[in-house]
Amino acid sequence: MVIIINANRLIIVHTQKLSYNVWNMEKTKIVIVGGGFGGVYTARNLQKYFDCDSAEITLINPSNYFLFTPLLHEVATGNLSPESIVEPIREVFRDSC
Repeated sequence: MVIIINANRLIIVHTQKLSYNVWNMEKTKIVIVGGGFGGVYTARNLQKYFDCDSAEITLINPSNYFLFTPLLHEVATGNLSPESIVEPIREVFRDSC
């Protein structure tokens, strides 16, 4: 089963009949398109429901960082440095599989 979630909350579920035996089970593959607030929090919450052996969660984003946009105006006025509102996505998911 493949589940695709994009930023517009569109969920496309594609299933196909797989021939497998008990010893060679396929993982559920979940693909999340977009690394904004919705994508990052969806991926983090899905990790609570699936263990590493039962699902593979993939987050696709054009950039490799998470931008905390509510504080962007603070950077524009000079109160914060740009490094204060940017977090690498790999750091957000450091404790995952």
